[in-house]
Amino acid sequence: MWSEKYKPKNSGEIFGAGQVVERLKDFIVKYKKGTAIMLCGKSGVGKTCLVHALAKELGLEILEINASDVRNKEQINSVVGNSMRQMSLFSKGKVILVDEIDGLSGMEDRGGASELAGLIKGSCFPMILTANDPYQTKLKDLKSKCEILEVKTPSYLTVKNLLKHVSDKEGLRISDDLLKDLALRADGDFRTAIISLQSLAAGAEISNIDQKETRGNIMDSLRLVLKGKNTENVLGAYDNIDMDYGDVMLWLEENIPKEYKNAEDLAQAFEMLSRADVFNGRISRWQYWRFLAYIYDYLGAGVALAKKEKYQGFTAYGPSRRILKLWQAKMRHAKRDSIALKIASYTHCSKKRVLQDSYPYLKNALTNSDLALEVGLDQDEINFLKQ
Repeated sequence: MWSEKYKPKNSGEIFGAGQVVERLKDFIVKYKKGTAIMLCGKSGVGKTCLVHALAKELGLEILEINASDVRNKEQINSVVGNSMRQMSLFSKGKVILVDEIDGLSGMEDRGGASELAGLIKGSCFPMILTANDPYQTKLKDLKSKCEILEVKTPSYLTVKNLLKHVSDKEGLRISDDLLKDLALRADGDFRTAIISLQSLAAGAEISNIDQKETRGNIMDSLRLVLKGKNTENVLGAYDNIDMDYGDVMLWLEENIPKEYKNAEDLAQAFEMLSRADVFNGRISRWQYWRFLAYIYDYLGAGVALAKKEKYQGFTAYGPSRRILKLWQAKMRHAKRDSIALKIASYTHCSKKRVLQDSYPYLKNALTNSDLALEVGLDQDEINFLKQ
């Protein structure tokens, strides 16, 4: 396969990603224990190839682990943990590549991401992780331990230059227009582009080469909606992203104020968001799912057309902090709720009744260790009451 034959063998053969290459090389050469890098970007943009090319150039052994093959805490500790503690077979030094970490999903993966985050601290070798979508909730702890490097989707011109390079090496005579068509069909995926070129060289018709079906990225959708005003474009802004409309609403709630500086634009955008939420409530009450079309219209065209003019310049979007705040509040109240549950069991009433009526008065009484032990409180809970 040409996609294997023309994999980059060193950093000089990598198309695009110049700044990412330099930073990654610097990270490997000057590695500091307890640090890691997470390479993010769409499938096919060359994240894994980039790591392999640099390892080969620097004369390092590379240990590649696919996260979907070591799915839970025990497997990750066994495979990745042991790899971190063992020296390279040939004393060349080593790079640990954990590929597709967003592939960790499902109940069987519980603790996998957090275990990986813990292992980073003790790694004696540079650890590099790759992800297509780094904004999943399960990767939150892992992201906080890593430096995030985005491998941007290459332009069709960059893909076309790669195809020209491969076609020249293979002695093919292909017009620039045809190479451009293949590059556009690949939608930034180097691998797909090269496979399509090989199919064409083998006699396939261009019309029979499938256009790459892509999964969108929430960041791309946000830029399309918050930066644009073209109704045709924004109506389908969320069609190809693997995200529930409720999560889309949270992303918009977080990022609309970052983009819309005019007070009227801001008010109108949140009006559209609130109307979408109204239809969400109607779906919940009546299970009338045809209202879903209206939700996406408000979240797309509604929010986009709320602004009078396009806003220029770059805006850094980010995930919603509301979920984090809810989680932090839940953690703060977890100890209180645990105490209330034990009091409820002891006094034969509901936890809700305890929190509403007796908890404020019993707090001081329960700092008496004898009574606290009788209720069933442990030392941590007693200390919590004393604070």
